[in-house]
Amino acid sequence: MATANKNREKIYQGKEIPAHVDMYHSWEKCDGFVKDVRTAMIAMAISSLVSIVLIILVEQAKLLFYQTSEQKYKETDIIGKSSSKVLRTKELTKTYGGKVKAVKGISFDIGADKEVLGLLGANGAGKSSTFNMVTMQVKRTSGDITIFG
Repeated sequence: MATANKNREKIYQGKEIPAHVDMYHSWEKCDGFVKDVRTAMIAMAISSLVSIVLIILVEQAKLLFYQTSEQKYKETDIIGKSSSKVLRTKELTKTYGGKVKAVKGISFDIGADKEVLGLLGANGAGKSSTFNMVTMQVKRTSGDITIFG
């Protein structure tokens, strides 16, 4: 510490020491918990362990929350209903601005037996318009949509 002070005095020779230099050397005056490399490593290990334990606790709490939320929304008994179709569309049509026909009379059914539907087509074929009509984001021009009978 004495050597650092002597070096500083040589460099600045009685001039005012800039704040950034003084801050750089303030570690020498540190009277905190960490005084050497060994205690620094111990402090780092302890903080790492505490962090890991906290992360595990938070993740377990999130998992518990999601599991209890999931139990509220169990699969509904769709198969027991009179119709085994979850979603049924009939002759869906969508016209934009009275001129552009995006969807021209599409019909499909999705059953309750965990079926998956995918629409394939070129750009502008009406895939997004069809799903937007089914999810009621866009008003359909004509046709019927039946959900859960």
